[in-house]
Amino acid sequence: MAGFLCQGQEFAPIASSFDRLSGVPDIASNDSVNGDAPGALGALRPEDPREIAGYRLLARIGEGGLGAVYLSHAPGGQPVALKVVRREYARDEGFRRRFQSDVRAALDVRGYHVVPVVGHDSTGDRPWLATAYIPGLSLDDALAVFGPLPPTAVLQLTGCVAGGLRAVHGCGIVHRDLQPGNVLLGDDGPWLADYGLAGAAQSTRLTRGTGLVAAPQYMSPEHAGGDALTPATDVFSLGLVAAVAASGRHPYGEGGPGGPVSIATRIANTARRPPDLSGYPDVLRPVLERCLAADPADRPTAAELAELCERAAGRPVRDFTDWLPERLTAEIARRTAAARRPPAPEPLTSDAPPDDPVPGVSPGNLFGPVVATWSNWGTATPDVAPVGGTYRQQTLLAIAGSIVALLLAVTLTFAFLRNSGHDPAPSPPAPTTSGQPSPGPSPPATTR
Repeated sequence: MAGFLCQGQEFAPIASSFDRLSGVPDIASNDSVNGDAPGALGALRPEDPREIAGYRLLARIGEGGLGAVYLSHAPGGQPVALKVVRREYARDEGFRRRFQSDVRAALDVRGYHVVPVVGHDSTGDRPWLATAYIPGLSLDDALAVFGPLPPTAVLQLTGCVAGGLRAVHGCGIVHRDLQPGNVLLGDDGPWLADYGLAGAAQSTRLTRGTGLVAAPQYMSPEHAGGDALTPATDVFSLGLVAAVAASGRHPYGEGGPGGPVSIATRIANTARRPPDLSGYPDVLRPVLERCLAADPADRPTAAELAELCERAAGRPVRDFTDWLPERLTAEIARRTAAARRPPAPEPLTSDAPPDDPVPGVSPGNLFGPVVATWSNWGTATPDVAPVGGTYRQQTLLAIAGSIVALLLAVTLTFAFLRNSGHDPAPSPPAPTTSGQPSPGPSPPATTR
């Protein structure tokens, strides 16, 4: 597995989905609740905003723990998933500080099978996060509709997500919330989303009562026990995801009356009562045994896990020729095509709640520079030199072209007025309380 690097170095390109959708009117989402088929694009509701920070919203992708997710476009035409934070979180300054810190760290992550963060704003009335859009559906939705995956597909999925974790961990980030809802299935393989953002929700007063932000049934023993987290916690969670994807059965049993919290309690006691791995496919069981070790030191690194999965699968983990069942492949293709034709928004009604600013929160930079709080777990080194980033190049070329066109129009207008004998009078700057001209609005962020 190669091409997993932090910002400042070359990184792997975002695969062909963006090129095919570029120029047409889609975290990434998790836990979709559109009311249609799980994870399907839904029409904008009357209460939904129509624009956020210059991004025109086209459809509703879903809704998760942090807020709603919308389909939009970056200035270069690439489809993006725009996550708008819930108002109750936006009112919490502690959340805003952690959100800004976490997102700035996530901006550095680039690699194969990692959904890149391409823009954010933590200082406005409604904090938001933009990621590249992966047309398809989440692993959670796929398992609910189509059932467990074949063992080889599970090994390929686990290997690719492990490769994504290698990029995340190489930038000093622990995902903390790896679950089926944060693994997206596209026509070019699985993608890892929402890495490192669970800490922001953990910091808000709204979640401090229970302390549970991540899905309890996918926590590691150290996470469930409230201990310090290292990259090994994500490897354990990925092992649980692989087990459920292969069988639909959790290795720690059903939740019972206590639900997912009961499963988390059993996970915390792994050292005394290991999970039951009988009944899982023979080819997958050694991978599960390594990932679900009670001691974090006994688990493989993300890079080691990717190689282990490739050997067990007997084929390259990034060979996606007929890797999924036909019905699931057809559904992914259908959703990829549907992203080109987002549904029309529902009509606005007079009694729809207005999208008012959050009381007590003013626009502008409220927090100043923020230093990421993650420990540095080392930098990933590629096995081969990856290809340059097509996604970034397209966006920069589009912006440069727009600037050139604007300068040409201004020049021609000025020349025409001079030739007509009417020099335009300069406009005075708008007055401000400080006596300095007001800066113009900034365009929405694109890529880093």
